[in-house]
Amino acid sequence: MKKKTATVLKWISGVIALIGIVYSGFTWHANRELSRVYAALEADGRPLTAAEITPPAIPDQDNAALVYEAVVLQLKSESSGEEDLFSLLNDLAKTIMGKTESKEDAVQTFIQLSKNDVFADALARLHAGSRKSGCSFDLDYSKGAELLLPHISELRSLSNLLCVTARMQADAGDKTAAWETILTSLRLANALKDEPLLISQLVRMAMFDSSANAIQALAQKTLPSEPQSREIEELLLNFEDIDPFLLGMDGERLLFGEWAFNFTQNDLLEQLTGDSSLMGRAYASMLINLPLRKYDQATYLKVMHTSTQHALAPYSPDNASLVEDMLMDAGPFAILTSLLAPATSQAHARHVSMIAKARITRAGLNVLRQREKADSFPETLEPLDDPFVQKPLIYKTSSKGFIIYSVGKNLNDDDGSASEDRDDNDIVWRYTTD
Repeated sequence: MKKKTATVLKWISGVIALIGIVYSGFTWHANRELSRVYAALEADGRPLTAAEITPPAIPDQDNAALVYEAVVLQLKSESSGEEDLFSLLNDLAKTIMGKTESKEDAVQTFIQLSKNDVFADALARLHAGSRKSGCSFDLDYSKGAELLLPHISELRSLSNLLCVTARMQADAGDKTAAWETILTSLRLANALKDEPLLISQLVRMAMFDSSANAIQALAQKTLPSEPQSREIEELLLNFEDIDPFLLGMDGERLLFGEWAFNFTQNDLLEQLTGDSSLMGRAYASMLINLPLRKYDQATYLKVMHTSTQHALAPYSPDNASLVEDMLMDAGPFAILTSLLAPATSQAHARHVSMIAKARITRAGLNVLRQREKADSFPETLEPLDDPFVQKPLIYKTSSKGFIIYSVGKNLNDDDGSASEDRDDNDIVWRYTTD
């Protein structure tokens, strides 16, 4: 019996030793993979710490964020029926900018409310605040996914208010004020330029889109003055810059990804499973334990690094399934990567769409300025490339106007066909003289 026990114990010791050797080997290999990914990021010039991307503090007197927050509070403190003025105006603005056909009641109500002294004061403060030299909201980036971002939706709402107000001012014949409001809306959208969050950059894109649509609507009735035109041109160029989008990608990796992978095992268990059973916790432990978690982290960093590299390269529709393909290749143990990796390809396509729309808007305003001087549309555009195909934007004229467009993310020339129900058609400015 003792001999059998000794033999069993010897075998158990051997198995434990073998497991230890295998575990040590996996740990060594996982550490090496992680080191290689960090080295690749560093060699590519990508930031490796959150401190490198955190915006610097801005003196209060130069910080537009404080003005925007004060304006929101000002409008929220003013009641209008059962709602506060901020919420009511935003609801009306979304109705006016939406797809519904019956908007007249919303338009009239918005016009009436915009005559409120509180709204007039808020608008004046937005104009002044948007000209401040910086914008930085008080955000604790160390909180990772627990970071609260109320300013995002508030800025989006202010953008809606400005775009609708500009249209109302133009309809009322106050053309100078309308274009000043458009300038403020562009500055407001650009307020998120230095925020190292992908969601902030996506909201910036949405705010820009509203401003560009408002510009095209106003241009049907009136053109900005020469000084206003120069300032609009300068602001539009800001939205062609790739750096804010890359900053958002780096922030996604450093502020959310690294934050999650640095959780303790117990914290990760609480995040990943609501199953308190022994089997549930054992399964979650297996997926997040070292060295598997380090392989997972290396996979996540590779996904984010590759996505950033693709964002810097010419647009390709093949990137649409980039993240999904990399996760499939990574196998079943990339559990945190599958939860954390954002839809970077879709975000990249939206960014390229913003660049296209900025160039189309610049081109369209230039065409209208030339027509104002020569009393006819120019035969050709100044050379501005479609960022989707690196070829000139398409420009056609007729006796009734012009059309300028990008082929969009499907890369097909759909003859200027655009649809609000699809996001892969041409990106179009169609101007008519009727």
